[in-house]
Amino acid sequence: PEQLNISERLLEREAQFKELRGALADVMAGGSAVVVCEGEAGIGKSALIRELLREVGTQGGYVATGKHSLMSRETPYSGLSSAFGDLVRQLLTRADLEDVRRRISTSLSNNEALVTEMIPELKLLLTPPDAAAESPNLQPFESRNRLRKGIAALIGAVCSENHPFVLSIENLHWIDAASLELLETLVTGQQIAYFMLVCAYRPQELAEGDQVRNAILSIVQKNPHVKLVRLGNLSVN
Repeated sequence: PEQLNISERLLEREAQFKELRGALADVMAGGSAVVVCEGEAGIGKSALIRELLREVGTQGGYVATGKHSLMSRETPYSGLSSAFGDLVRQLLTRADLEDVRRRISTSLSNNEALVTEMIPELKLLLTPPDAAAESPNLQPFESRNRLRKGIAALIGAVCSENHPFVLSIENLHWIDAASLELLETLVTGQQIAYFMLVCAYRPQELAEGDQVRNAILSIVQKNPHVKLVRLGNLSVN
């Protein structure tokens, strides 16, 4: 054959995929879920998550993927910004776009300018804010706090029974501090119906006692609803 076709069938991942599908079923029923997939580089975390995201798409849900890198570790919200930009592009194709626009504008309230600064694509969806709202004079702590509330409100406005939302974040070990703080808010705050957060993480990339590693472990340990899915090597067979 002129093309090399490699099977995408998952091998020896039945138990892990069952956990992910169970979490997705809870979300489809109106709940929320957080899953952290842990394993070495090349072990198959992305392949496992990709298989789950296919099911979301076939059921009318939204899928947004953000990926961190070693080079972007000092850039605030790099992975999340690209993921939510992808979400906005999906929303722009909706038949009920005006209703979506109205819900999001109402939910963002006074945080609209901060959220659009992080997600520039959102300007295509919303009515431009007035000049006073474009440059809020806030202290850094207040600004971060309002941004976190705004992102949670945006997710809540998008999610619905017919349109669940799955946010996938890869390379969590290279996440920047601002993004980690925001994700922690989504995990520990009020749970959002029809929303699922899936993260892929390589603990081997981080030394014992690393701040990011400690934060991820703390999130998993302190929140019983967070599922930790560990992937090991395939057998020789």
